[in-house]
Amino acid sequence: SMGVCKARPDSPASHDKDLGRPAGPPTAHDGVITLKYTNGDVCHGSVARTARISFTCEPGSLGTPKFIKETEECEYVFEWPTMVACDGQGGGGHSGGGGGGGGDKGGDCAVTDERTGVRYDLSSLTLASKNYQVRVGHADLAYMYELNVCAPLKGPSACTADGGDAAGSCQARADNKGHWAAGDANARPVLENGLLYLNYTGGAPCHHGLAERSTIILFTCDRNEPLGTPKFIREDAELCSYVFQWGTAVACPPEPEEVSCVATHPTTGAQYDLSPLTRTRGNWVAEDNRETDAYIYYLNVCAGLNAQDGVGCPATQAGCQTKPDDNAFEPKDLGAPAAPPQFVDGQLRIEYRDGSACHHGDAKVLRSTIVTFTCAPGQLGKPVFVEETTDCRYVFTWATYAACAEEEVVAPVGDDCKVTDPRSNVVYDLSQLHGGAADNPFNWRVNGGDRAYLLNVCGPLANKVRCGAADAGHTAACMFKQGEGAADGEVIGVASRQLRLEDGVLKLTYTSEERCAVEGAHRKTIITFTCDRHLGLGVPRLVDGDSDCSFLFTWPTSLACTPDDDDDNGNGGHDDGGDGEPVDQDCMVTDPESKRVFDFSILSRSSGSWAVPQGSATYHLNVCSAVAREGCAADAGACRVSGASAVNLGAASKRLRLGADGVLLLTYEHGGAPCKADGTLMSTRIQFHCKEGSLGTPQFIGLVRGCQYQFLWETSAACASTSVAVTGHNCAVRDPFTDETLSLLPLIKHGGAGGNYEVPVPGGGDGATYVLNVCNAVNPTAGAAGAPCAGGACLRTAGVTDSLGQAAAAPVFANGVVTLRYENGDACEADRSRRRSTLITFVCNPTKLGEPVFLFKSEGCHYVFEWETSVVCRAGQVAPGGNGDG
Repeated sequence: SMGVCKARPDSPASHDKDLGRPAGPPTAHDGVITLKYTNGDVCHGSVARTARISFTCEPGSLGTPKFIKETEECEYVFEWPTMVACDGQGGGGHSGGGGGGGGDKGGDCAVTDERTGVRYDLSSLTLASKNYQVRVGHADLAYMYELNVCAPLKGPSACTADGGDAAGSCQARADNKGHWAAGDANARPVLENGLLYLNYTGGAPCHHGLAERSTIILFTCDRNEPLGTPKFIREDAELCSYVFQWGTAVACPPEPEEVSCVATHPTTGAQYDLSPLTRTRGNWVAEDNRETDAYIYYLNVCAGLNAQDGVGCPATQAGCQTKPDDNAFEPKDLGAPAAPPQFVDGQLRIEYRDGSACHHGDAKVLRSTIVTFTCAPGQLGKPVFVEETTDCRYVFTWATYAACAEEEVVAPVGDDCKVTDPRSNVVYDLSQLHGGAADNPFNWRVNGGDRAYLLNVCGPLANKVRCGAADAGHTAACMFKQGEGAADGEVIGVASRQLRLEDGVLKLTYTSEERCAVEGAHRKTIITFTCDRHLGLGVPRLVDGDSDCSFLFTWPTSLACTPDDDDDNGNGGHDDGGDGEPVDQDCMVTDPESKRVFDFSILSRSSGSWAVPQGSATYHLNVCSAVAREGCAADAGACRVSGASAVNLGAASKRLRLGADGVLLLTYEHGGAPCKADGTLMSTRIQFHCKEGSLGTPQFIGLVRGCQYQFLWETSAACASTSVAVTGHNCAVRDPFTDETLSLLPLIKHGGAGGNYEVPVPGGGDGATYVLNVCNAVNPTAGAAGAPCAGGACLRTAGVTDSLGQAAAAPVFANGVVTLRYENGDACEADRSRRRSTLITFVCNPTKLGEPVFLFKSEGCHYVFEWETSVVCRAGQVAPGGNGDG
């Protein structure tokens, strides 16, 4: 059986290619884990196809494989960023330098891995009345070691008998001819380079008098041992250090609770990767403002919930319902990931099942969640609550670039070490990795076996380094033998500033004129860049240097992260701003007194900015997102433009703050230039005040202490009234944010040709069709004696037509969307006590009147449709999430 297969969705299986089966266990080098596959189908008539998967660390996500290249030798190379590869990280650095770290240090017998957020607590291994004993040696000379974990030795012990109350480790001869304290106990475990250990120091003097005895206890993951026992590994005779290994489940990280986050379209074969929506800290938040009650939902995508301060939602669930203004309300579990996202009835969705018991009727019915995703280039988006069905299914929609097929986007190429993702509008800028700065020129060195490599990013090797005698100063990648220098090296790539984004992978390719072992082929170097915001600039790591033609490096770096990646506040997405003031993420903040949630994402623009003219300059602002404007920094939330000059006034943030005086604040810090001699950077502060019925525009207040640019924004987004559901009439409803009337009247069908909207029933067969109208009953079908049914929506099957609800003309504006509900249709076929009903959700799309799209049918005979249409767009809205400069 094959381990890797190459297939085309539109070709028969006979065209598939076997790329090999595993050649052995994975190997690890320099923080990269590699799995090779060999003996695949024949390629070029002479060689067998092979494959290679390189696993790199991506905390908090199982990740998905990304195709990198097919080499001249018919090797298929993949890269897979995943949390599974985060057990240990190698190092590296630029030539002439190095680095290291002290690891994560804990207390109270526990330590938290700052990379993954996993907390390791060893306190369950502490003994209260006895000690762990390990016998080492043989009959002639044996030693008995006594240990405790995070606490001094207890009970009878040779070392405690001498009054050594602090010792956590004791070495004693089995013949009772001597004993020595081997280190004082402490409760400060260390996590360093993937190793979890306790280090007891300060023991009795060593036999040679040059050191004190010490003990190192290494804890390793063994899920088959709930507690486990220590095993002696070795003694360092020179340092008198005793090393033990302890296999225990206590040292294991939580098993991944997530599912794959990639869906494949059943007909086109296009892949849809929703992993950008998976949160490793904090959770997605959605409001549910009904006429009588208000709820808050916490969601994650393809994974369980993260810890949320003050909310008792379990991590095993991916959805949770809370009611902030009711202290007696117990959070309700809305289900766990049951399967990867998939296409159902033509819609991309993910479902969560087996939540808490439903409060309607039969307690055996469990709560569940369904999230339907639609493509929205340029915005990550957020979940929008649609409704709760009678069978306790919680329905959300989500417009996001993650739901746009990667294969349908032309791979962008940037010419200046920058590239823009056309799906998210995020600009990736790797120019900081270029080592050619005049004041500190350097090259990045990577060691690989008997070879070494020098690299530079988006430019030739710095510091006048030449690779071989023929190098004319254009080389960006050089290979040479260990112990030699670049002057004796071989060119494996000429500099290029063309940064590419292919299938979600940032890639820099250097080609050269040097020919390789494959006839007609030239040497080539490929560097892929992956997100790891904990590493700063990071360092390159060799993935594949075995080939004579292609050389592959991977580079984990924070520069490959999107601005939407998790904030690193480490507290589950909520903190108090350092002075007791509530602070939230996701462009939302909750008033702790009224429990009202203020959502400012309505002011966020997916393109352009809010322009504030001020004299000869113009300030460009965005809310919770970066300013998309030429010349402004890629991460700038505020930017001052004057002529050809643009100054970054602070990096965009989604963390709103509610001040002690009740003022809603958004602050952007870490601007692009210092404003004081001590290096303080420019920043921006926006104050939001309530103004009913208008989104408003920002106004410049002034510059405080020469460093902070302050703005006032009077807007309805800061008004509590906008969180209350509004019910309309006569087929129209008022938008509480802008006081505009959103009318559905243009969508009404008045009979004649094309007198109704018809939507084929997915997989229904025999011409099964949904027939709908807006605010009115459906019209008679041409040539028929009457209407298909007495309702605003019908289900027409062979010889039978059922009403899916009586027409209604009272649309509702709630949670940022307009809905229209039809109730009291014909009896449900599964439960005759229930009546069929229909919900239509209208979403802004300024380019069309649109038509309804079927989303799903619940077990309670509730039918849900979505309708993208211009009639619910606000004035001037030209794209989801906002408009251009204004």
